Amino acid sequence: MRKPRGRPKNIRKKAVLFTGILFISLLIPWLIIGNWYKSTMIRQERETVSAQASAIANSLVFSVNQRLALLQGLYAFTRTEWPSTDFDYPFEVFSSELYFKSNGISTIMVAPEGIARYVYPLYNARKLSGYDVINDPDASTRADVQRAIHTNVITLSEPGELPEGGLGLRAWRAVYRGSELWGLVSISLDLNTILQYSGLSKSFTSLDYSLRDTQANNFFGDDTVWQHDPVTQKIKLPEGSWELGVVPAEGWDKAVDIQVVFFRVASLVLLVFLAVIFFLVINRQEQQAKLAVLEERQRLARELHDSVSQVLYSIGLGAKSAKSALKREPDKAVGALDYIDRLAEGGQAEMRALIFELRPDSISADGLVAALERIGNVLHARHQMDVVMRFCEEPELPVEEKEDFYRVAQEAANNISKHSRASRVGLTLDNTEDELKLEVSDNGIGFTPDSTFPGHLGLRSMRERALKNGARLTIISSPGQGTKIEYGVFLKREKKPNR
Repeated sequence: MRKPRGRPKNIRKKAVLFTGILFISLLIPWLIIGNWYKSTMIRQERETVSAQASAIANSLVFSVNQRLALLQGLYAFTRTEWPSTDFDYPFEVFSSELYFKSNGISTIMVAPEGIARYVYPLYNARKLSGYDVINDPDASTRADVQRAIHTNVITLSEPGELPEGGLGLRAWRAVYRGSELWGLVSISLDLNTILQYSGLSKSFTSLDYSLRDTQANNFFGDDTVWQHDPVTQKIKLPEGSWELGVVPAEGWDKAVDIQVVFFRVASLVLLVFLAVIFFLVINRQEQQAKLAVLEERQRLARELHDSVSQVLYSIGLGAKSAKSALKREPDKAVGALDYIDRLAEGGQAEMRALIFELRPDSISADGLVAALERIGNVLHARHQMDVVMRFCEEPELPVEEKEDFYRVAQEAANNISKHSRASRVGLTLDNTEDELKLEVSDNGIGFTPDSTFPGHLGLRSMRERALKNGARLTIISSPGQGTKIEYGVFLKREKKPNR
């Protein structure tokens, strides 16, 4: 005897296999999404660093311009006070006020006829007194001085080592008396102090930075910053512009590592959770499948008890009656034998139907029409109903859809035999141009289709099957008027071209 149709085979192994396939297939989008999240975090980090770099650049521009304005004050002071015979004292008072009120000033100098004679603070005077600024040995300094003389505006040197020592830059302004050059005024700026007040410091550890002058020469910070895709900002000065480059101290990847690792771990946990849920769902389907097999076995057991075993029992009683009649009234034995013959015919039809259900390949092998004929034969043989059957040719449908038609007919037949009290049944299968339609009708007591009948599980099963398959299910019935059930599936046929 073959196993009942629908028995699960290795469902747990398949669940593990399918869960593994699902998990592996989700790993690829997990990696893609993780990389996308990392690039998003890096982009946001760059925006944050860019905002910090912009603030530093603006502060640096302001700091330099603020101190260059002091040179303009020194220029005005010199034009006003000279040629006072006592220029030393006013210069010292004015310069000390500038020097102590503005951080970052290294030297204040006045050079009549291009020779440094007035220098503040005094400890730099010893280094710079008598310094010929027009004939400075450095070519770039001479060029800056000559540019100041010819343009009569403030000129700014490139950052570099100051004559008095330290990293800085110098600003120049020529002083004229009428059309004749009188001399020059100059302020030297301590660049380290200015950078520190602008937000740049060598002890600033969260970012690495670098500053380039107008000639693209690195004069402050780590020159390797430019090799790591830095955020850049232009620092526009009165003459030319510098460029600021900034990167996280440990690189862009390290800057977002914590967020990315957390995201990857959290999403991986979610991925594992989904795989476990998927496995549990399939495992639940396994349990449901086992339950369905058990229910199927119980139904077959009931069918065997209600039909075949009762038929065999009736045949036994009939055989005893015939045997007794043969001794006393031989003529009556013929009627008993006819009764036994009908019972045997009905039992045979029942057995064929049950065997058909036990064979999983019955519909694919014998076809839907043969299966419907067996249902009609059982109704006739077992319940002595007049069954009118009319079937079209075997339809071209997938086996699964044929099984749906068979199950609807089987459930309808069960309801007829148990509840309808019918004497006549119609069973038809029509294949029209657009629809394959099954119709099961009877002349029984009928019912109200909209009412609920707790015992009529077949009707609910038919509705659920039709809803699942997108089929048309129509139930027409009323008390005393019989019942007609129609189950139809619309067919998708290829239209032949017109010739």
